[in-house]
Amino acid sequence: MNYNGRLIDALLRYVRALDGWDQELALTKVWAALESLVGVENARYDDLVRRCSFLFENLDYHKQLLEHFRETRNMNVHSGVRPAEVKNAVYAIAFYFVRLFEFHIQMGRNFKSFAEANEFLDLSPDPSLLIRKVSLGKLGLKYRGNGGS
Repeated sequence: MNYNGRLIDALLRYVRALDGWDQELALTKVWAALESLVGVENARYDDLVRRCSFLFENLDYHKQLLEHFRETRNMNVHSGVRPAEVKNAVYAIAFYFVRLFEFHIQMGRNFKSFAEANEFLDLSPDPSLLIRKVSLGKLGLKYRGNGGS
């Protein structure tokens, strides 16, 4: 599926997740919508948490929140949780979905594919590490440009 198709599919999942009255079902569906937008497969929740939190200044705070909502979602699926917690989790996960969707709308034209957008979100948030990656990339181009010897 192409980039725009992925975004449309994720948006439809999101809207359908929030369309019903059953908050427990909404929790499962809005989490699935977020997963589809982050490109998470095979329950790689670390990828989801890392990619979503990359968008925020206070990374650790958002990582903790996302982990909490992941646990809330899992508890809901496997053993049930109190309705107030479910409703709060639905709204919080919806917040992350919207933020990530905005990222794709604003930045999507810079990427060749959805996978490349996820590579971007997988980058280190540490500016010194990003600068080092650029430096290594330039060195690699210089090396490859000279035949590599």
